[in-house]
Amino acid sequence: MFRRVYNSNSGRVAQNDKFNIYVYKHPSESGQEKWHVHFVRKSDGSDAKISLWDYSLMRPTAFDRETIKVFIEWTYENRHFLRRKWVQNVLRPFLKSLGKWRRK
Repeated sequence: MFRRVYNSNSGRVAQNDKFNIYVYKHPSESGQEKWHVHFVRKSDGSDAKISLWDYSLMRPTAFDRETIKVFIEWTYENRHFLRRKWVQNVLRPFLKSLGKWRRK
């Protein structure tokens, strides 16, 4: 279904021919502090956000229910990998930035 991507600095953690999967918190997502994963369709950029804790859809999306169900199942099956990647790509850089800020 989705192939994991290792050693990527872009936040992309998996992909297939139609979708890229990203773990990141975009700066413009105010109030979205939950850990989540983005499923982004390559052809038109449509996306879906799935929570990494309760595996719920985090906002309305253009995808149908069956596609969302596949996303949720894949997220659940790969939850340990995705949480680890979220820490590497989001939490650690954030904590490092706080450390630099404190030193000034």
